[in-house]
Amino acid sequence: MANELSEWTTGEDWSFRHWATRPIGLAIVLNAAALVLACAFFRMNPGADLATSMSFFSAHEFPVAASRAGRAARTGFIAITDGTVVLLAAILAVSVVWPFLQGVHRRAMVFAVVTYLMIPGILVNGIIKPLWGRARPMAISEFGGTLRFTSPFQLSEQCHKACSFLSGETSALFTSATLFCLLVIPVLRRNMRWPVMVAVGCLAMSGSILRIAFGAHFLSDIVFSAVISMLLTLAFFSVMRPLIDKATG
Repeated sequence: MANELSEWTTGEDWSFRHWATRPIGLAIVLNAAALVLACAFFRMNPGADLATSMSFFSAHEFPVAASRAGRAARTGFIAITDGTVVLLAAILAVSVVWPFLQGVHRRAMVFAVVTYLMIPGILVNGIIKPLWGRARPMAISEFGGTLRFTSPFQLSEQCHKACSFLSGETSALFTSATLFCLLVIPVLRRNMRWPVMVAVGCLAMSGSILRIAFGAHFLSDIVFSAVISMLLTLAFFSVMRPLIDKATG
């Protein structure tokens, strides 16, 4: 696994131009550019959030949120993300007593669990949501609620817990997808890498769109959650890669 990770991330010349043309560096640059473009888009199109949510609103409700299929799909996405991290944590706990994991595999799994806890867990759900205080679509007056719609660029007191910005489940999906691409894709056969990456990306996008359909998040919540989560995961991996990839002792 160390060789595969090195193939994607190492290099002798650490000038920015060289770094930015390698897969990890390029991905970070592209995500940073996507974040700038997202800011520009939602600044120039302040009605995009309400218009997108309105397309899923019908007969005084968000029908997908009330459907059995919608609830089952959401449960499935949560099981994929949270369940995988719980499984990894359990494997790591067992490996403390029964050391069956190689060093690089253990470090990669620790990195995945810590990253998941830090980004969707602490940063998004623990810090940004209560700080931003943005009300969910289902709770604002435009969709039958009592709270006020606010911009993603505006701190608000409309909500104090389980708020709309950012989306915790989208962050979980895109953090997990990025971790999968960083730690699993490199060990697959070359002809399988892009198809699997596309499938993982589609899965993350589907789960995120479902949150809009539920009336739980605005489009901007989803976009910013995805881009910020991918950017932070890539940046953290870039910093921690030498520890993950070092020769086992």
